[in-house]
Amino acid sequence: MVKNVISLYKKIDGPLLEQINLSDFQIQISYTDKLESITLRTDETRNDSFYINEHDPEWNPNLDNMVLSVSFTINNPSALFGTTGVTSLKNKIGIASKIHSKQSNFQEIKTHQIISSDISELSVKIDLTLLKGMLKGEFNLDLFFYIAEINERLPWQADQLGMIVSQGPIISFSFLVDGDGSDFPITEFQEPKGALWRFEKDWVAADEDIFEASNVRLALNTSHPLFEQIKNGKTRVSIKLMNDIITQFISLIVQQVILIEGFSIEDAENATDNSILRMVQYWVTTYNIDTSTIYSITNSINKNMQISMTTGEVK
Repeated sequence: MVKNVISLYKKIDGPLLEQINLSDFQIQISYTDKLESITLRTDETRNDSFYINEHDPEWNPNLDNMVLSVSFTINNPSALFGTTGVTSLKNKIGIASKIHSKQSNFQEIKTHQIISSDISELSVKIDLTLLKGMLKGEFNLDLFFYIAEINERLPWQADQLGMIVSQGPIISFSFLVDGDGSDFPITEFQEPKGALWRFEKDWVAADEDIFEASNVRLALNTSHPLFEQIKNGKTRVSIKLMNDIITQFISLIVQQVILIEGFSIEDAENATDNSILRMVQYWVTTYNIDTSTIYSITNSINKNMQISMTTGEVK
């Protein structure tokens, strides 16, 4: 439903946004993995979606913290002030960020740099840390302007601290950490004499149920002697072991969905977004999985997943 909203005070619209001239937009996604700090950069423009595991299939939202670094330049911030702007020359405008996710039932708003009318150009740098396990599925990051300091009130302009003066977010992007292009959910359990890991399946319909921990999980046994090795991944052997577990886990899901439940890759076109079937479609097409038999699934995943994990390419 389209909602018509009439603002009682002036906000930053398209023409004014063009006047302040935002440029040099960049986003960096970094995290500390098991061996080193990795920074992912993209040349995408704003208002795009980022499928994090397409950049690095090893990143897992349940095990790794993430740092989002956003930078851009405001080439003419003075256009925001005065009678033709959104607030008086004597006031100040702030930049704020909002991270929100319906699937995680999460929302966080933070304030950042302050702009005054005497600034001719401003380089903005925003760093946000998302703790492991905080988010799942899709989450969004919006940046907007707000009134940070009031020393003079002008007619038809925002007159209260904290009032948002952006007509919608000035920059908005979404991230997907479960679903298409994503890694899989990992949880933990304790069983002193149990296996190192287990496959946990709770989905009912692969074409409807979302690919997240409530429906399917790779559960790691914290009581197993090898748990700390694969969690910290400090040796090549431990990394190889974790990669083998990932490969087996994916193989089990593909076998269950394609061979046992009888879905085809073509069925994914009509499946729910971020569903388990959509995830299987992503794996099959990305890693060239032969779904003819149990053996062909296992062998092709083992071959192509290992090549991808080692070189970043699939043959």
